[in-house]
Amino acid sequence: MNYINNYIIPELEDIKLDKLTTVQIQKFYNDLQKNGRVQRYQHIQLKNKDLSVRVVHSIHTLLNNLAERLILVNPARGCKLPIRALLYRAWKYSKGKTRTVHSAARERKI
Repeated sequence: MNYINNYIIPELEDIKLDKLTTVQIQKFYNDLQKNGRVQRYQHIQLKNKDLSVRVVHSIHTLLNNLAERLILVNPARGCKLPIRALLYRAWKYSKGKTRTVHSAARERKI
């Protein structure tokens, strides 16, 4: 839910999932990587607004799972993701987590 509320909704809330294009998602990923870090506390200034590659990949996984279940053509499939500096173990959302994300998307009509 945090990725949805902190990153996806602020940038993509005006676009219906079935109208979302690969170009829009690619721009979203690029913008996230360059200056997507969320300022949580007012008294702490961020020195670097870059968002980690790991978080961008996690957001991609989330969008990809949503798109696979909700629309016919998945625009997230054609995006080029930033290269990870280190190898991470691949992980998938559990069925419960996917249902939570799916119901949140349905509630927000995205």
